[in-house]
Amino acid sequence: MAYVPRELPPENVNVSPQHPLGEFVWLLGGLIGLLLGSFVLLGFAVDWIVPHVPPTTEQALGQMFTSVYAKEQQGPSRDRLQQLLDRLSARLPDKPVYQLHLVPEDTVNAMALPGGDIVIYTGLLAQAKSENELALVLGHEIAHLHYRHSLRALGRALVLVTLSDLALGPNNGLSGLVYETINGAQMRFSQDQESACDALGLRLLVETYGHAGGATDFFSRLAAAKTLPEHLAYLDSHPHPAARVRQLQQLIAAAGYRQGQLTPMHVD
Repeated sequence: MAYVPRELPPENVNVSPQHPLGEFVWLLGGLIGLLLGSFVLLGFAVDWIVPHVPPTTEQALGQMFTSVYAKEQQGPSRDRLQQLLDRLSARLPDKPVYQLHLVPEDTVNAMALPGGDIVIYTGLLAQAKSENELALVLGHEIAHLHYRHSLRALGRALVLVTLSDLALGPNNGLSGLVYETINGAQMRFSQDQESACDALGLRLLVETYGHAGGATDFFSRLAAAKTLPEHLAYLDSHPHPAARVRQLQQLIAAAGYRQGQLTPMHVD
């Protein structure tokens, strides 16, 4: 006798009329929305907490990044950079003391880490043509520390790791990626923060040398070598170098800063 399946009643509660894939998409979208909302709210909480974190606590957190400058280079070049850093930071009202670490790598980069440490790579030194250019870069990193951007970025990254662990379980890939970002000290600041740091770096440069000479030279060369088109700059963590040059030029013009003679590099 042939099997004839019995027709299910229309009110069967065990069978959903919606396609299973559709339900999955709704659940996934809800989870992503919940995570995003939680991240935004907790991010605001981080921004509120950061100004109340004692400097000693921030310095303790900065010990997480000691591997970044474990191979730092000692010697006259590093000492002269520290002296330049001290001259610039002394222009801030609270006259903070920051520590400079010179790392012998070809990377064209500098970074500010929680606790008052600034790392600069010898690859960046090779690109700088005057002390004024270098002062603008160091002033930019000083601004990150002054505004405590490093600590904010660390707090937001830890929030993201925690949320991803709670939602997806540990070692889900996202947590590992964020952890590597933290451990490698690749702090990504918003473009608004970068612009604010360029502005403060420019002010420190002018107050130290008495003029804005060399302020745009370094970024002008970066713009010429940049492969990412300017209209795709939103994909990057930093404003496009060409945009940074224009902003600096506007700030210089608005403040009436004069140009002056550049100071030769005294760092190898």
